[in-house]
Amino acid sequence: MKLLPKKLLFLFLLSFILFFSSCSVKTATSQRFCFNTFCTITVYQGPENMDEVFEKLWLRMTEIEKHISRTDENSTVSALNRGERVEIDTDTAYMIRVAEEFYALTDGLFSPYLGSLIEKWGIGTGDERVPTEEEIRGALAERKYDFGAIGKGYASDEAARILKENGVKSAIINFGGNVCTIGYKKTGPLSFMKTLFSIGIRDPLSDRADYVKVVKVHDLCVVTSGIYERSFEVDGVLYGHILNPYTGYPAEGEVLSATVTGPLGVICDALSTSCFLLGPEGSESLLELFPDYSVEFVL
Repeated sequence: MKLLPKKLLFLFLLSFILFFSSCSVKTATSQRFCFNTFCTITVYQGPENMDEVFEKLWLRMTEIEKHISRTDENSTVSALNRGERVEIDTDTAYMIRVAEEFYALTDGLFSPYLGSLIEKWGIGTGDERVPTEEEIRGALAERKYDFGAIGKGYASDEAARILKENGVKSAIINFGGNVCTIGYKKTGPLSFMKTLFSIGIRDPLSDRADYVKVVKVHDLCVVTSGIYERSFEVDGVLYGHILNPYTGYPAEGEVLSATVTGPLGVICDALSTSCFLLGPEGSESLLELFPDYSVEFVL
């Protein structure tokens, strides 16, 4: 008789686990190439019609890219860069507002006007080269829009919004290193447990996917700006893709990467680039304006 309570407890726990296992939704993953990178979304807990939700989401991503892409000659941004009179859509208007706010907050160090300079360097295109001083001065004077420093962050926020509006309770969005999480990571028969998402901060000096730290989050975004993302080497000099608008050259300094964690991907994106350029001490006053955000530097 003494064993009966243990048997009953075992049966109760077994039925409890089987119940939650039968109620859990299978993991659904979707991937597309957009914003010049591979974008992956993994849903751990969501509705049965995830195929329809993904389709709606990717259509929205295509719409955003057609508005804010500097390399798409038919985009709103390209039309603005050509000096054309054009009706500005809400996506582009939002990009301009956020970018110009950070331009002011960083005394121009975070700049949305580097489109021509980025074209001259060509980093990440396969046609990288070191432009002449004359080319750099001319490019800096042209002030063409480029929203590469905040575009993926904004897109990940929009992706999260669409997923939430369509019943997704647990998911991770990874747009080329711009990560946003929804809820807790809920997988398997114990999906009722609150498991944090683990986001690794890469070692910028390693050719492999080695991590210097792991950030554990839920319902937050994690964005890293660093030298490992896109770069090229000439005569033993490594040139990264984050350009300094004061010099026209890739940023130099002690910072190898800056990882920002916070509620909105677009703000994390802007802050990670800003903090990378400002450095630890220079970032302190900026971060005071964003108390819900934190930064991890790799030096």
